[in-house]
Amino acid sequence: MADEPKPPSGESGVLIRAADGHLYYISEEDLQAHKIPEERTEEARQHLDKQKIKAAGAHVPAIQGRGLVERLPAEANYIVVVSMETLKQVTVTKAKAKPVAKAVTKKKAPAKKKAPAKKGKPKRR
Repeated sequence: MADEPKPPSGESGVLIRAADGHLYYISEEDLQAHKIPEERTEEARQHLDKQKIKAAGAHVPAIQGRGLVERLPAEANYIVVVSMETLKQVTVTKAKAKPVAKAVTKKKAPAKKKAPAKKGKPKRR
């Protein structure tokens, strides 16, 4: 009988591989501290759904860039809202996007066709 895998133990969190290739770990506690309230993210979530940027199991999309959120002053702290203009700039896909690079191949020049041989007797010189 094979040993059954042990359930994971330890702290819960998210491991992110950033555009720079580095790995970052954010604990569940820290993640919750930075969660944007749902009422401020409805438009952003609809946009991401339309662009098919969705979580698939343990694989979740991450969007990196400047200006993705705006901090608006409030009485005690700041209110964070998603900047839709910036989000759209970094996530919109083109419906008929052209390939980034095409393979370059040289076409061979068509072979010259020889004139068909004439039937009959060959000419003498």
